[in-house]
Amino acid sequence: EAGHHHALSAVIDSNVTTLIAAGVLYFLGAGTIKGFAITLGLGVIISMFSAIFLTHWLLRICLGMGISDIRFYGVNKDKTEKTRKFHFINNKKITYIIVGVVLITGLLSFVIRGFNLDIDFSGGSQLDINLGVEVTPDVCDQINSMIENNIGANYVSSTKASLTDNNVAVIRTGTAVLSIDQQQTLNESLKGAFPDANFEDVEYQSISPIIGDSLKRTAVLAVILAVVLMLAYIWYRFQLLSGLSAIICLMHDLFVMLILYSLFQIPVNSNIIAALLTILGYSINASIVVFDRVRENKTKFGAEKSFGDTVDISIKQTLARSANTSLTTLLTIGMVYIFGVDSIKNFALPIIVGLCAGLFSSLFLAGLLWVEGERIFKNRKKATK
Repeated sequence: EAGHHHALSAVIDSNVTTLIAAGVLYFLGAGTIKGFAITLGLGVIISMFSAIFLTHWLLRICLGMGISDIRFYGVNKDKTEKTRKFHFINNKKITYIIVGVVLITGLLSFVIRGFNLDIDFSGGSQLDINLGVEVTPDVCDQINSMIENNIGANYVSSTKASLTDNNVAVIRTGTAVLSIDQQQTLNESLKGAFPDANFEDVEYQSISPIIGDSLKRTAVLAVILAVVLMLAYIWYRFQLLSGLSAIICLMHDLFVMLILYSLFQIPVNSNIIAALLTILGYSINASIVVFDRVRENKTKFGAEKSFGDTVDISIKQTLARSANTSLTTLLTIGMVYIFGVDSIKNFALPIIVGLCAGLFSSLFLAGLLWVEGERIFKNRKKATK
């Protein structure tokens, strides 16, 4: 009963922040993004209900059956001994070195490789055509090579099979809308390579750069709005310094995701909005759990321990929970990546990397930044006296 009572605030706070991300997705997204937001929101609500009520009920049943050994409930004192020697706050140099390497790697990748903007952002043309053969990855690569050789490398965006018909290729060319001459050139190239293709029902769609600019503004606005709302909520529930620490961690996690998009040249399309906000919701989840334990331990220890030691103890107490939650989520997303089609893989891989970055930031960075913020604030306060 005591454990359920202590965990209640952490469960509510962590899920509310994810609901904030889902809400922003719903109101600023469109089409499949809005549908994803509804699914995410319902999933969070159901998960919160089961964590608060069903888990409590099942634990009572287990205790009623005489299962009282704490090892059955995830408590293993031997495992905690291994982590006691490592101090998450005192070993801050390790954290700063890792973050510094990530920062330098990301900036170099942004400058050297840039981003592979899909036509959702860059503007361009989309061609839907039945090739008369199955659209395999080799076929997609062949078409992309044809576009590069006959129209230009900067027009290569993406080619994939239609979700409704494996014989239909969805060909996207970026940078600018194809002219009539360029469309004819592409048609002639496709006729030579795929003689069974059906050119009577060819569909050309154009997406202007203006629409792409609108999507960019929507993506930036969605991230900013989600961050501001989360900061306000954490400030209300905890304090401003913890809120700022959490937001810096979120920026770190999003930065790592963008590095992945740049390094592996994953097409940046409208799905990035859902990917970024999903990580915003899930990454802050673990940080909230740590902050909740810090708040509880500050009351418990008082002046007996320094704030750095209190934060370190809190991280170790929530370490198993953070690791297990991230692992189960990674297993699910991992299966989606392994068995999904290319478009799903391009969405799942950034989520996987973002979850790993979120686990790192919640354990190594969030508490450390809070401690550093408290130290700077106290030093300035003393200086003004």
